[in-house]
Amino acid sequence: MYNVTMCFKKKTKQIIQPDFKDTITGQKIAILLKSKFPNAIIAQEDEKYKLCTRENIEDFLKIDITDKLEYIDNYRDCEDYSFILIAEIKKSAFSPIPFGLIWVDTGISSHSVNIFIDNERNLYVIEPQNDSIFNFPDKWTPKLVMI
Repeated sequence: MYNVTMCFKKKTKQIIQPDFKDTITGQKIAILLKSKFPNAIIAQEDEKYKLCTRENIEDFLKIDITDKLEYIDNYRDCEDYSFILIAEIKKSAFSPIPFGLIWVDTGISSHSVNIFIDNERNLYVIEPQNDSIFNFPDKWTPKLVMI
């Protein structure tokens, strides 16, 4: 029998608090998503959400390290980055925001990125591999949206 003692260096992490500006029902989120992506499968389950600003999300991304992870083809690729960023959001004070992922056909390949809706009801895309935030490209075809 072995007696193993493990020592862990305590991590300190800067905490960003969202400035919630408004709330929105799950039904209104579903309507927004279905109007934006009429041919996609929409998976949205929560009854209500809190809305914050795009700037709040930008601040969160500045301290999040998902984009620093090593890309490993087929093992830690686009959808893995999307799931990891969702987990980081859900572990934080940002958990109540409408945040999820979308699988798309880019015209070149399939791709997964994150999406969120801000306090002005704008839908934004986040590329979790580099933290860029942008509007949904017209040339992309959405397949599956999960919030």
